[in-house]
Amino acid sequence: RSKRPALVMISSAASERFNRISEEQRKMDVPIVKLNPQGVLNWKYKAETEIRKSGVPYAIVRPVGLIPEENAGGVRGVRFEQMDELSGCITREELSKVILHCLEEPEFEGKTFEVRRDEAEIAKDQLNRKNIMREVKLLVNDRDRSVNGMLPFPFPKDLPKELSEDEVKQILQDPRVVAQQKRDSKGPE
Repeated sequence: RSKRPALVMISSAASERFNRISEEQRKMDVPIVKLNPQGVLNWKYKAETEIRKSGVPYAIVRPVGLIPEENAGGVRGVRFEQMDELSGCITREELSKVILHCLEEPEFEGKTFEVRRDEAEIAKDQLNRKNIMREVKLLVNDRDRSVNGMLPFPFPKDLPKELSEDEVKQILQDPRVVAQQKRDSKGPE
């Protein structure tokens, strides 16, 4: 019988990507990758690496951007991906339900994955065990990544240099950041 994860780490989408791509690619990536406040993506990825080496049964969950429940327009189903290319948003409630399933289900053991809410109309009110289990069955166990044509996990990189105030200002003026800030302050439509 498979073990359930004894440890579930809530990491962050983009933590692997930050350690895989070059400095030039990072400058062109999404705002959180460019900002990497206080090296959070580096620290989370280093923690992931240590957990994978520990031998403890684990699941590592990398949520995309968290949004307030009051701005979400209700609970939705979720989508899982691997290789850290996923973007989107998820509420804390949706994420917490995924975490609870990670602790209960052996199928999550030894897997690192990104999670976002499914924005399709059909996904409304579809955050349930059946749909979560459908998603997890599509994931590859970390030890089997190379066998399944996935890149191996990159080595953790050192912390990047601090951004200047002007660089931070420029990133925060990115249209994607401005649009998200407007959505967060507006509430559900």
